[in-house]
Amino acid sequence: AHLCTSHIEKRVALGGEQLDAFLTKIPETLTDMAVRSDSFRSHMLDVNEKVKCILKSLRNMVNFLETFDVDVDTMYIRGEDIQEFLEHAEHLWDNILTDAFRN
Repeated sequence: AHLCTSHIEKRVALGGEQLDAFLTKIPETLTDMAVRSDSFRSHMLDVNEKVKCILKSLRNMVNFLETFDVDVDTMYIRGEDIQEFLEHAEHLWDNILTDAFRN
């Protein structure tokens, strides 16, 4: 079981870091985009589905680790434990998406 949980811990850490990098970079990218066309909005809805799926997958992996008594409170992304990070990331993404459709 340790080999499996160890692998999943690494996937959660990597996924969290990649999600953090995406959420950090995307507002700047959206600001640089001058045109907010229908295709842009459609693309953002597709991206929204993927981000929500990533968040759900990361939460499921964290929950799985907890069932094997892995101390997920020691897993940190950007100074937040993984649970707080995922909650914060979801709110941040919702704000980014709202801003993208407002402009």
